[in-house]
Amino acid sequence: MAVLIAFASPSSAEVKPPARKPVPRFPWVASLDAAKTTARAADVPVLVYFYFPNHAACQNFEEAVFPDEKFQELSALFVMVRVDAVAHKDVAQAFQVQRCPALVFLDSGGDKLYLLDSRMDTKRVLSYMGRSILVSIYDAGKRARAAGDIRTATLELLTLLAVGEGTPPAAWARRDLRQISAEGTKILSQAKIALDVKDYMKAMGLLDDLTYGYQFLKSGKEARTLMDSLASDPQAAAALKEVRRRRDADRLLRRAAKLEGEKKLEDALISYWDVTRDFPGTPAAQTAADAANRLAKDDVLAQGAARTRMDRDCTQWTDLARSFELNGKRAEAVEFYQRIISTYPDTPYARKAREAVDVLLKTAPRSK
Repeated sequence: MAVLIAFASPSSAEVKPPARKPVPRFPWVASLDAAKTTARAADVPVLVYFYFPNHAACQNFEEAVFPDEKFQELSALFVMVRVDAVAHKDVAQAFQVQRCPALVFLDSGGDKLYLLDSRMDTKRVLSYMGRSILVSIYDAGKRARAAGDIRTATLELLTLLAVGEGTPPAAWARRDLRQISAEGTKILSQAKIALDVKDYMKAMGLLDDLTYGYQFLKSGKEARTLMDSLASDPQAAAALKEVRRRRDADRLLRRAAKLEGEKKLEDALISYWDVTRDFPGTPAAQTAADAANRLAKDDVLAQGAARTRMDRDCTQWTDLARSFELNGKRAEAVEFYQRIISTYPDTPYARKAREAVDVLLKTAPRSK
């Protein structure tokens, strides 16, 4: 039975803790903040157990519910955290916990789903655990969709349909999937129109988006079939290659901007340089060049970044060249050594690369 608490230490007359029965030990996370961080990383919900120290009602709850086999099974799908409602009055009040024992369920994003602080029997607790898992899956899909990650959103919603058939969250998922399917059908129509007018860049960009983000839906499968039929078209193939090159450039540019926002300026500058060098002619390359020039005005930063980048490149290229050597692929090994020589000519790395190339050329088997 839940007992009303007044966020103050109980008197000795009120509390006479009986001898406790052994209850299972759960992997309780150290704090609520740590639980939220873990939940976001693992994309699972949080179960917050608010308790009153040495309180009979809490003891009875733990002894009745925690040993339950189904509770233990479902608890593996949550991040579990215990909160002393007396020591952490502010946390309890923030979640509107007025009596203990109490359970607060959060989705994987840290948003509150349910507060359970009455009728704390095992059956009701299990019901709320199951409900929280389903709603958390739905919320994860909703967040992914809002962020433009249609593939993850679709996976979450399809998972919810598979495990939650007949529940309200499954009905929400079915509604959202219909909307996403309609969006995919519209994009496929736009791609076909672009193909009709020979706008291959637009068409292949839309089809590539569909085959990734909508791959589990009808529009994605139809887009894959259409792309396969265009595989022998040189214009379509060239456009697809350029679409993917620009997408890779945009991805690296976003990473560089994120690093700059996090004040990791040396890493950001290196990434901007990488976009400029590795993706010439793309819109991202020009944006990256402007950002790199801005950061490189700091001479100390620029010199440090240049050294770090040189060490990284030369180490990676040397490792690749040696790997090709070990596999008897001399031409490929020479190619990576030459990359070091042409990119960083007046360095010890280049000297060692020249020596390695000389050895490879001298020992190369003569053609008959």
